[in-house]
Amino acid sequence: MREHGLLWMVAVGIAGLATGLLFEAAAGVNWGLWTFGAAGAIALVTRRSRHRVAPPLWVVLGLAVTLGAGAVVTAEGSVHVLVGCVVTALLAMAVLLASDPRWARVTVAFMLRAPLVAAIGSVAEAVRRVRELSALVTAPGVRSPLRGAVLALPVVALFGLILANADPVLATLRADVLEALARRELVSRLAFFLTALVGALGSGGIILRQQADQVQRPRASVSFRRVGDTERLVVMGSLIALFASFLLLQLSYLFGNAPARIGSGITFSEYARRGFAELTAVATLCALLLAILDRCATRGPRERWTRLAAAVVIVEVQLLLTSALHRLWLYEEAYGFTTLRLYAHAYMLVMALLLALLGWELWGGLDPARLARRAAAIGMLALIALTYWNHEAWIVRENAARYARTGQLDAGYLLDLSPNAIPAIIESLPDLPPALASSMRETLQRWYSTAPGPACRWFEWNLRRQQAARALRAAGIVTGPVRFDPGSCSLT
Repeated sequence: MREHGLLWMVAVGIAGLATGLLFEAAAGVNWGLWTFGAAGAIALVTRRSRHRVAPPLWVVLGLAVTLGAGAVVTAEGSVHVLVGCVVTALLAMAVLLASDPRWARVTVAFMLRAPLVAAIGSVAEAVRRVRELSALVTAPGVRSPLRGAVLALPVVALFGLILANADPVLATLRADVLEALARRELVSRLAFFLTALVGALGSGGIILRQQADQVQRPRASVSFRRVGDTERLVVMGSLIALFASFLLLQLSYLFGNAPARIGSGITFSEYARRGFAELTAVATLCALLLAILDRCATRGPRERWTRLAAAVVIVEVQLLLTSALHRLWLYEEAYGFTTLRLYAHAYMLVMALLLALLGWELWGGLDPARLARRAAAIGMLALIALTYWNHEAWIVRENAARYARTGQLDAGYLLDLSPNAIPAIIESLPDLPPALASSMRETLQRWYSTAPGPACRWFEWNLRRQQAARALRAAGIVTGPVRFDPGSCSLT
């Protein structure tokens, strides 16, 4: 009974917290608070199940809380969606890791299947816990009090409605209850609460049901078709020859500025698109190929030569990535900076780090699970950096600086950015032509001086939205409440 009581109290608390903070609310402090609460609940139930909250579990929960708190900083909707998905995946991993938090369990397969396994397991476990609760409350010792409560409920409701006509306070309460029942919001809010309750109840039940001595069940060994060192040398030698020829024959094209040469027949668009698409695709596929070849390898007398060949391939691929990064930079110098092009930069830098990490692993002996964990950590750190760094404001400043050099500016794109960019846009207006600056001011005023909605609640506070509203008021563009989205709250 004590275990059931703790589980239900924690589940109802987390579901209530989610409903109160997240239901039809703008992303802000609420995301960080709920993520912290969910992580704390997982740690609490783990301790209750007599399992130790080991460092791997703390790391996963810490990453989830760090990313969830990032919603307080950024106001970019696409980043919010990505953060929500990653936080959900991390919490699912934490639930599955609670009983056996070993780094060896965190493999590529584990990370990919954790959200689905945790979701299906939570639903099944929630159904099981509801049945167990039903069996407990219908036991002979509890049956009579429960029956009395069921009978008393309509009686109390009937007399309460009658007495409400004789007291203004009860009459107001009755009117509020009837109004809430008449609104559709109550049904959707209740559905949200029940969904969150199923997830919290099932997740906690999974942690409590797992036993400390249930380490991973023995699995049938998967047989791979092995590849000898000679075959691997042939494959990697062919790649070395191909990449070397490509780099030598087109050295000036790869690292130069071919579109700047008159008569080259190459546009900046073609130059950058080939640089990012083809070269980064080669880098990604090559990393996968090297990992698969080593995973299926049969070690032989030429093993040292195969590792040396793999190192040469990685160096050549790094040169291709450097060329792709250079091309994209030239493209941005010609056509301006966008979030998509910035994300391409981030992807190439992450890919370069992963290739260096892969080369280190191949030289010392590849451990696929360890490589996957380190690669996930690099990707997670990159996402955290993009979440906390106001890259949209940086894009605005770089495009404004480019306008001072070239006289070209895509004002429409800058205005389409999220509220993260608004303070930087307003800062750049004095450096623009009066007609263009006036047009941008009118657009900002038309977009953000809309009919005010309900005032933002304290848990919907967001740093970048607050800074944007302050900048709009300081510039005299908006004098009243600021509403960044027709369906969102207003900053008063």
